[in-house]
Amino acid sequence: MFIHNIYKGNKPFNKNNKTIIVVVRKQPGEIDWILPVLDHINNKFNIIVIFEKKIAHVLLKENKILYNFFLNTVCCYFTHSLFKNFFLRFSHKILMKIGISSLSYLNNRIYKNFYNLFELENSCNINNISLKLDDVRVLMQDFTDNSPWIKKFFENNSKTKIVSYPHTTNIFGNLNNTKIKSKKKFEEKNFILINSKLDLKYLENKINNKNYFLCGYPKYDISWLKKIEKKFNFKKKSSFQERIFIAFKGFDPKFYDKSKYEHQLKSLFEYANYKKNCKLIFKFHPKAQEDKVFLNIANIYPKKIWEITKDHLHIGSKKSDIFVSFFRNASILDGLASNKIPVELWNINNRDRNNLLKIKSYEKSHYSKLNLCISPSNNTEMIFIFDQLLNRRKIYKKNPIISFVQLCKTKKSIVRTSNFIKKVSS
Repeated sequence: MFIHNIYKGNKPFNKNNKTIIVVVRKQPGEIDWILPVLDHINNKFNIIVIFEKKIAHVLLKENKILYNFFLNTVCCYFTHSLFKNFFLRFSHKILMKIGISSLSYLNNRIYKNFYNLFELENSCNINNISLKLDDVRVLMQDFTDNSPWIKKFFENNSKTKIVSYPHTTNIFGNLNNTKIKSKKKFEEKNFILINSKLDLKYLENKINNKNYFLCGYPKYDISWLKKIEKKFNFKKKSSFQERIFIAFKGFDPKFYDKSKYEHQLKSLFEYANYKKNCKLIFKFHPKAQEDKVFLNIANIYPKKIWEITKDHLHIGSKKSDIFVSFFRNASILDGLASNKIPVELWNINNRDRNNLLKIKSYEKSHYSKLNLCISPSNNTEMIFIFDQLLNRRKIYKKNPIISFVQLCKTKKSIVRTSNFIKKVSS
């Protein structure tokens, strides 16, 4: 009950291999980004994953294709004990409220008991996984966080290398006024994986570290996408319906103007309802699931013209006739990776959000400025673009897919990153 939960993967533990510990803090995107690399090197390393948030594990399991690859890559993974997690947080809050300095020792003991490496080691050994803490050569985590697990492993063995990587394929290069919530200053001996040169330009003045490695986008590597496609049985599409795949988000008042959100959503439904032969396929962001605002509108329309899918993003995109994305959303790149020209919906951010990002409501996103999508400014333009795309008409001067290939380096990014990890671990 008070021991962190351990689950065995499908990859046998090899005592002759070095071990990599990957900490997933908040969302399945952290696994989605790095999994192609881990899959490529799992014959050379024992991969062990620690999930700090239960929701990340739950959402990963919903993506059956990704979860299957995950299980075939790791020898085991951990999720936090619900009771232990509650006890730690509850005790910590009480001690903080009491504010007695003499209790700091007790608070420290609780912390050490929760992040107990020897407990993990013992759990592995009980399950016939001969983990030795000194054999852990590489620690990996999202670069916007500093996990206590990483800190504890590093304290146990300061020779262990820490490799931080992005949890997103979002292009930061043109976001000069946006802040990344980095909770740490990186040690000089640690390493950071970065998607592209645009990101390097943006991050170099925000993170105290020079050990960058430009690795490209492993999740868009052609070899990885082919592996994903082989896991899915593409059925012949019905000639009756055209599929409009929409990488969508539930309503969040912190980010979106409610009336604009509702209008944009209704515009999508009205188009499909009018065309008769269209179906809207909504794929929700893991951290922004469908909510009452979305469902109150969706349920007005016939169920035959819409559905919510749990398919892998690449599969959903691949099966579609049109790929649609929220404003300034990294899923635009997923559309391009499946050879679709993405349609980026117009800005519906609330005023506070636009002011924070210093974006005017009518401005194009950086994806549009980089020629990676088609960006209608309103409902009328969206209808025109949809009609043209469904009629297979070319409506762009420069092909966004070519821009994507040039920017994202979709070949050999997995091999380059894997070689880097091997070199760091030696």
